[in-house]
Amino acid sequence: MEQQWTEEQYEAALAKLEALTDQLTALRTTIPAIISPLTRPATSKPAAFAGLKKAATGAVIGVQDLRREWLSDGVQEILKRGRESYEKDGDLGKAAEVPVWGWVKEKDEEEQGEVKKESDVAG
Repeated sequence: MEQQWTEEQYEAALAKLEALTDQLTALRTTIPAIISPLTRPATSKPAAFAGLKKAATGAVIGVQDLRREWLSDGVQEILKRGRESYEKDGDLGKAAEVPVWGWVKEKDEEEQGEVKKESDVAG
């Protein structure tokens, strides 16, 4: 197994996984969004087609973005470490104590704080 991660690396990994979950959750509305333009009464055929095309294009882009992120080296490293950790100790009881949400927000706030510190030093 590779070198042990720091707390900061674990938090960044959790934020990355939360962002992936958000992307996946956003895709749940894909089918209704595609069907919606076709089911609206009093919609002209050109308007229905334009709505369908826009929704389908958005869905394809969303799936491509998710796939690109999922296959990225960063996410694959997180998954690899997760598998190795599970093989080493399969007890997931400790995971129940880790919050599921809030990692992205915490990481964003942390990065904004660092930018502010840098601007204060430069100014």
